[in-house]
Amino acid sequence: MPSIEQIEKLKEKNDIELEKSINKTRSCLKKDEQLEHRKILAENEEKERNRKARTKRLIERGAMLESFIPSAENVSNDEVMSLLKKLFSAS
Repeated sequence: MPSIEQIEKLKEKNDIELEKSINKTRSCLKKDEQLEHRKILAENEEKERNRKARTKRLIERGAMLESFIPSAENVSNDEVMSLLKKLFSAS
C-alpha cells in the first residue's frame, strides 16, 4: 500500500498535469478565437473589395452612358431609363 507521502506526491504530479492541460486548452481556445476573428476580418475585407469594385464599375458605366447623352446634367433619371428601355427592347 502506498504511503501518504507517495499519495501526496502523486496528487501533486496529477495537479501539475491537470494545470498544464487546462493551460493548453485555454491556449487552443484563444487560438480558435483568433482564427475566427481573422476569418471574419477576411470576409469583411472581401465584401469591402466587392463593394468598391461594384461602385467603380457603376461610376465608369454611368460616365460612359453620359458621354452619349447631350446635356446629360439636364436629363432626368426617368428619361434615361426610358431611353435605355427603348434601346434594349429594340434589339
